[in-house]
Amino acid sequence: LSQFKRWYTQAGTPRLKVTSHYDAQRQRLTLDFEQSTAPTNGQSEKFPVVIPVALGLMDENGADIALHTPADGAEGGARKDETQRGVFEITQNTRRLIFEKVNKRPVPSLMRGFSAPVNLDSPLSDDDLLTLLAHDRDMFNRWQAAKTCATRWMIRAVNSVRHGGTPDDANK
Repeated sequence: LSQFKRWYTQAGTPRLKVTSHYDAQRQRLTLDFEQSTAPTNGQSEKFPVVIPVALGLMDENGADIALHTPADGAEGGARKDETQRGVFEITQNTRRLIFEKVNKRPVPSLMRGFSAPVNLDSPLSDDDLLTLLAHDRDMFNRWQAAKTCATRWMIRAVNSVRHGGTPDDANK
């Protein structure tokens, strides 16, 4: 429980950065997670916290893709209970998860059910977000996808206007 206690003894909201790589030939998706918490007054050094990441994989039509991971102890492996529940614990600064038998490039649905209060940096494209918005069974992620898309589009529109264009030019 000492690591869990860090949620209450360390100031600041953890940032969880996710990078993704899909290998079509090997039918593998690799998700790399990196957590950090920015220094605050009196706490220049931060330690990793326990971050439960509820996730699912979807194809471009919104169908769920079964989660298959290597055995715990193997590179990118997960405990059987994590894979069955779809909730993976990030307890160190970094963790790699590998999903096998993924025959199409998936759209990761991350932090389902608002599984942890973190700032998420994810590699999702606008098309990925629209897939989540249209099909994700997790209502939190649908809302988050809509919010992220709208924010991106507004920022692009403002930048377009600042550079002499129109808002419509931003998202062509």
